[in-house]
Amino acid sequence: MEDRAHPPLPESVRAPIEARYGRRHVHTDFNPARAALVVVDMQRAFLRPSIGYVPCEAARAAIPIINRLAAAFRDAGQPVFWLQNIHDPAMQSGWSNMYATHGPTAATRRAQALSPASPGFALDDALDVDLSDQVLVKRRYSAFFPNTCDLPEKLRASGIETVVLAGTTTDVCVESTARDAMMHNYRVIVVEDATGALTDAAHHNALGVMAMHFADVMPAEMVLGRLRNSGTHCGAAA
Repeated sequence: MEDRAHPPLPESVRAPIEARYGRRHVHTDFNPARAALVVVDMQRAFLRPSIGYVPCEAARAAIPIINRLAAAFRDAGQPVFWLQNIHDPAMQSGWSNMYATHGPTAATRRAQALSPASPGFALDDALDVDLSDQVLVKRRYSAFFPNTCDLPEKLRASGIETVVLAGTTTDVCVESTARDAMMHNYRVIVVEDATGALTDAAHHNALGVMAMHFADVMPAEMVLGRLRNSGTHCGAAA
């Protein structure tokens, strides 16, 4: 299956944001020295059709951009976090309504694909994960849900004020994490061409909601440009 990226965010989504706030971007002045890259759920289970669980073509197509972002944040001396969605037996009871919503067939497939011993749990082989990066397990859609992921503590320990989000899916785990990050008073940037959903409509609708209320939605080149212009060393986006 050929990887297919989402088309750019349409003007019909961008224009209402500018009409409401008088500008399209609110965090272009983010401080790279207080920023972290958080890559959400770029696991085989969500990317590879052979795993058999909701493969997302657009997220797979975004891997080169995510790798460039990760390299740039490392060059700037800033942390890169890779999140892994997990299934474990405790979640079957502690989050039973999510599994009930999925139904028995999809719930079983999810449990099989995201169990730690499953090939689907691993981060995709095409991702450039460095030994200096931190890989964290996540037990809810949002990485900020209490007592389900170590990300909040790691961000506080690093003095982070801006969270830059990439990964999949735009309308579920990325959006859930973006909303809660903003509620925790972080500046939130969602990289529109480094995220992916199952359909263009789901991707664009989620970005529109986040841009209107919860995050600044930027292309990767804008994030990389800020890093370059602030004096940090990073490679240009291809």
